Amino acid sequence: MRSASVLEYHPKLHSRTTFTLVVKCTFKTYNERMKYLVIRHGKTGGTRLNRPLFGKEGAPLVEEGREQAQMLGEMLREKSIATTTLPVAVSELIRTRQTAMEAGFPEEHLQTSSLLNEIHTADPHKTVEMIGRGELPQEALVAAKKLLSNPPQETIWFTHGLVIAALREVLGLPGFIPDFCEIVEIEI
Repeated sequence: MRSASVLEYHPKLHSRTTFTLVVKCTFKTYNERMKYLVIRHGKTGGTRLNRPLFGKEGAPLVEEGREQAQMLGEMLREKSIATTTLPVAVSELIRTRQTAMEAGFPEEHLQTSSLLNEIHTADPHKTVEMIGRGELPQEALVAAKKLLSNPPQETIWFTHGLVIAALREVLGLPGFIPDFCEIVEIEI
């Protein structure tokens, strides 16, 4: 259950010694579902098999990935999504941060969540084979369930393809691994 409040100060309702503060509260009821936009990062030079070469922060976006993210930002603004003021959640890896910033979200509005991190599996070669068959490793499904049990507060998440594929599977949504900078809408 989440709640949000907005404080409004009404200057016409006060005198020199008093003022009125109006508090509006909106509470999510138990049965309400929240909508989230889950976005895969832009194209990188990395793959699951060469990931160790890029270190802890992971592979950065390539030029094509930056262009994809800029087009994503244009599309979001066309849908009246305020990219310059809205906080978003990103994984700890540089490619999600870069994608969000190239899309127009300021760095100070990026909230890092380790639950959005790429899913590491015991055997990356086996994982690549499974993905090729349209299957997901168990680690991905476990990570998706953990994410759904404690989602970031932000309604826009920048994450990774395997994370999104696992979310789709757990939620019973169609599709598999999205394209770079593809938006997937989920409700939880």
